[in-house]
Amino acid sequence: MSGKGVRKKQKHGRPTAKHPIDAEVCSGELARSLFNFSPDAMFLEYLDGKIIDCNEAACKMLGYKKDELLKMKADKLVPEEDARTIFPKIVKDLLSTGTAVLESQNIRKDKTVILVEAHFKLLQRNEKPIVFVVVRDVSRYKEIEKQISEEKEKIEHYLRVAGAMILVLDKRGTITLINKKGNEILGYKNGELVGKNWFTACLSTEDREEVRGVFKKCIEGKLKLVEHYENHVVTKDGEKK
Repeated sequence: MSGKGVRKKQKHGRPTAKHPIDAEVCSGELARSLFNFSPDAMFLEYLDGKIIDCNEAACKMLGYKKDELLKMKADKLVPEEDARTIFPKIVKDLLSTGTAVLESQNIRKDKTVILVEAHFKLLQRNEKPIVFVVVRDVSRYKEIEKQISEEKEKIEHYLRVAGAMILVLDKRGTITLINKKGNEILGYKNGELVGKNWFTACLSTEDREEVRGVFKKCIEGKLKLVEHYENHVVTKDGEKK
């Protein structure tokens, strides 16, 4: 009999692994990496708000060092009113559904206030409930939303008070917006013309193709946009103006 050892194989001829991969360890390492390197602020907290861990993004967002945050409770990072009213509701939601979402304010170390959106998930560790929190600074987004809303209000006001017909067409000539004066001139109720084709609904047959051709050339960039162009319109009652 040969003195060489025989290599044992498992079923299907595969050699037995000497160092099997520990899936649980890999999963834990991946979770820790995601936690540490996430661009969003992340926290682990007890239900009473005591912070037990946080990532670098959390420190950067709030202006604290990690060891400072680990000595704090979450209620010290929000306005007093939110701490009194919102936090109890979050705990209630977590205990009943396991999740919660909140839009609130955070107070940074330098006392500046930022708007945040926070997502909460109830977890278990050593049979003690802990909360995983992901917080995103949405101050910039909210400022953009405010600016857009203000501009929209200005435009809507101008459309309401303008003494001339103003309308918006898509590239097919479909009416997507028409102001109050335009509806009055054409004899339509508010919203009645939206979705209709401007050329077929509001232009006479003799003007339709000419105006459509000018519009098409403007859309295709073959003609400079004109500030002044005259053509007749047809009202809902068929009157030509």
